[in-house]
Amino acid sequence: YTAIWVDVLARLPLHLLYPRYGFPNDLLIRLHEISARVCHVPISPIYQGEPSFLKIHQVVFPIMLILMKGLFRKKWKSKALLNDSKNT
Repeated sequence: YTAIWVDVLARLPLHLLYPRYGFPNDLLIRLHEISARVCHVPISPIYQGEPSFLKIHQVVFPIMLILMKGLFRKKWKSKALLNDSKNT
């Protein structure tokens, strides 16, 4: 589950969030980009012997791509801020 303040939600590019297994990673990256405070509340999942149909090879590359894009955006914004400070 995810709980989020309305004002923070309004600052997120919801149309750009990854819609599948990578959603939590993408959401955390984008929350960091807007300097939102994040709190983790541990829960214990209960699967009751239900099998997982998650195929690791189908989610590793999309999630890795999400993380790399987030890193690129962070580096690009840092470089842009540095260039702006040099020009003033």
